[in-house]
Amino acid sequence: RGSSVLSMSVGLGMCVSAQSNLSDVQRDIRNMRMAGSDISEEEIDEKIEEAYEKCAHDPEVKTEYANLELKRDHPESAEHLAQELLEENEQNVRAMNILARSYMKQGKQNQAIGILEKADVLSPKNTDRLVELGNALFKNGDLGKAKKCFASVLEIDDQKTEAAAGMGKIHL
Repeated sequence: RGSSVLSMSVGLGMCVSAQSNLSDVQRDIRNMRMAGSDISEEEIDEKIEEAYEKCAHDPEVKTEYANLELKRDHPESAEHLAQELLEENEQNVRAMNILARSYMKQGKQNQAIGILEKADVLSPKNTDRLVELGNALFKNGDLGKAKKCFASVLEIDDQKTEAAAGMGKIHL
């Protein structure tokens, strides 16, 4: 059984077999987003929706759809999809990130922190994740750990405005 991936370019939206390191879904969505004004976010969202209708079993499609559900403010649905992805691969860091963001949208800071910390062990120095972790720790009242997260981000990327904003909240 070959891996099933999606070709979303030019609206084909069908599953095809492929063997590649970077999935066709990720590449095509990235290319669509990089096209800028030629393709709207709504069109990209529609392609993701179409892909999910046809290839809901595909992990990359499911991941993109879970992100779309978060964007649409459906954190419970995103949580469910992320949990399914983690059942298939417990070290799926993208699914962990989605799960953590869905928990944060639902006010489940402790659960989000646990997932983000686990993801950070598997894939350290991801500045976006460290900012998310810092924000979750801040919301949970753990200012010392939040400050460490934001400081770590700024050591990696001193232009990361989200981390600088996080540090600013702590120092107020």
